[in-house]
Amino acid sequence: PRLNEKPDPIWGRVLARLILLETLSSSTREEMGADVETSLAIAQEAGDPHEIAFCFLVLGYYISKAIRDDAAALTFFEQSLEHYRALDDRFYISRALQRIGACSASATSLENFLKFTRQSLELAREIGNIVDAANSLVNFASGTFALGDYIAAESYLRESVALSSEIGARWVAGHSKTVLGLTYFLRGDVERAGSLAEEGLQIGTDINFSDTIAYALAILALCAGVSEDYRTSKQLSEESLDVPSN
Repeated sequence: PRLNEKPDPIWGRVLARLILLETLSSSTREEMGADVETSLAIAQEAGDPHEIAFCFLVLGYYISKAIRDDAAALTFFEQSLEHYRALDDRFYISRALQRIGACSASATSLENFLKFTRQSLELAREIGNIVDAANSLVNFASGTFALGDYIAAESYLRESVALSSEIGARWVAGHSKTVLGLTYFLRGDVERAGSLAEEGLQIGTDINFSDTIAYALAILALCAGVSEDYRTSKQLSEESLDVPSN
């Protein structure tokens, strides 16, 4: 919009979605914070309840992924959830629950992480939302890892790989395969662990999904370490740490 011109709501919608894509690709553009607040203000001025809910969701993503403050992000995800529940939008209710669960892992407790992730997974399955079901399965597997239940974690990950591969959701499939590689590493199959991590790294690199890139590099570093290739292990570890999302 021009100076002193009232922004068009469509411009605000486009801006919010641009910020979400930038956040998921670990962009560090300085104006992102101001832009996401602008998109929310435009939605509020227009009185668009769906867009207000979406902007709170994007704010949560921005605070969590770009600022790296999961505790602060929870507030925005919770506000988004409240709005989506009022709208009875079950697709985004599932998505907000998923993000609340993910942030709870570091901000509150493992118990909350598992509770909200389970709620998201159950709702996603109920409404046929395969993408969020597959993603919640990866998150749930991470929780069961923390509980020491590697067999359950592997089961969730295999289901996630199957679901995400079925619909071509490469970012979920790549991450699922990468985390599945960790299950093989923990049971001593270093070759298979490395193969899955390499596959996940390739997918993550192809689509510029930094979470998977960092995770895959870390697993490959572990594989190199137990194979006594300490120089490669150190190099891969440093590369993982250098990934913006790590």
